[in-house]
Amino acid sequence: MKVKEFLRDIPKNCKHQKSLKKDNCLILCSKADFIIEHDNCISSSGCDAIAVDFRNNKLYLIEVKKGGFDSKDAKRAIKQLDECIDYYGEKLKGFEFKPIILRGNKKRMEGSAREFLIRRKHELRKRGLRPQILNCSVDISLKA
Repeated sequence: MKVKEFLRDIPKNCKHQKSLKKDNCLILCSKADFIIEHDNCISSSGCDAIAVDFRNNKLYLIEVKKGGFDSKDAKRAIKQLDECIDYYGEKLKGFEFKPIILRGNKKRMEGSAREFLIRRKHELRKRGLRPQILNCSVDISLKA
């Protein structure tokens, strides 16, 4: 299946323009052609959303974490992003994957969570990817 055919078959209620509100977090990606709500729309597991940027051939994999953020949350976020890579990897060949973790503004991230995401070996690091941690409402296409 070709990329455009796959994307055309996604239900309209799962496709959004440049922004999406998920778990009280504004997902904003001005360079994206559209944002797909993945969790509870396309699938019951994996990341919360993906943003597709055809011009730059990038696929932003987005996981939203609200509230405090500890090492258990970090491990869960990595697992969910990894599941999205598995889901879209074959379907959207040729895209550069950019994993993003969005967290609530002014919410505390424990040092152990940051340590795990940045320095420890986990599924994304084994793929040569490093998740970027950004605050909600930040335009991810300008920061990632």
